[in-house]
Amino acid sequence: MKKITLPSTTVIYLAIGALAALAITLAGIIPSYRALASIKSQIASKQVEIERQEALFPLFMTLIKEVQEKAPPGFAIPDENKVAPREFSKLENRFFQLANNYHLNLEEVLPDTQSYLEDSRLLKIELVFSGRFKDIRPMVYRICSLDYLEQIERITIKANQPEKLRVRMRLALRQH
Repeated sequence: MKKITLPSTTVIYLAIGALAALAITLAGIIPSYRALASIKSQIASKQVEIERQEALFPLFMTLIKEVQEKAPPGFAIPDENKVAPREFSKLENRFFQLANNYHLNLEEVLPDTQSYLEDSRLLKIELVFSGRFKDIRPMVYRICSLDYLEQIERITIKANQPEKLRVRMRLALRQH
């Protein structure tokens, strides 16, 4: 057998090259491994979330069915899907009552007469009320749950005083 002799500088260069190749390989593998571990943990958390949703879905469907049930026979419920023109005068009082229920100060209820006169099927109303955030929030939720509300076109919230907010809303209500 023949013995191969390499100069010491060549061995050093080979060792440095091997270490460089190893460093480059590790630099590519370690971030990928960390990214893979992160993705696995995200997948696990999403699977837990999906399992929770699947567990709650039957309850959700039961609640939806209860909400959509018809009233018993003989129980009169006014149709509130649209606002009748004769009810416009009552509408202002309804919003004042709503504001009072939530301890808010209703400053203005301004119906857009142009939308009333046009055949747009939408009555546009501008509401301005003020109060504390904890009172405004349920009021806005209640307004959003009105059957005849088509959309909130605009909402502007400004701070009047340190704890008082002033809200201006433009609503579009379905009309006959």
